[in-house]
Amino acid sequence: MNSVERIKEYLNIEQEAAAVVEENRPPGNWPANGSVEFINYSTRYRQELDPVLRNLTFKIEA
Repeated sequence: MNSVERIKEYLNIEQEAAAVVEENRPPGNWPANGSVEFINYSTRYRQELDPVLRNLTFKIEA
């Protein structure tokens, strides 16, 4: 495939959606209250692998 054909192909590719859709963006003061809390949280990439995070405890306030 020559470069002109490749450019034509790229021009015909459907455009991707926008990364941020402004009309779906939450208001600036959201969330106003609440929290997320992790207590002794551990996780691994796959079941047979060792944990990459171990016994994390933290709280995120709104």
